[in-house]
Amino acid sequence: MKAVQHSQSVSLRTKLVIMCLLLLAIPSLIIGFQGYNSASAGLSELGSRILKNNVHLTI
Repeated sequence: MKAVQHSQSVSLRTKLVIMCLLLLAIPSLIIGFQGYNSASAGLSELGSRILKNNVHLTI
C-alpha cells in the first residue's frame, strides 16, 4: 500500500527541480524573444539605410 502512495505523489526534490527550471526558462525565453525582435528591427533599418545610400550613389 505504501508503494502505491509513493508512486502517485511527486517528491519534493522533483517539485523543486521543476520550479527552478520554470523560474529560469520563462525569463530566458522572454529576454531571448525581445532580443530577437530588437535585432531584427535594427537589421531591417540598417538594410533600408544601405539601400537608400546605394540608390543615391547610383543617381
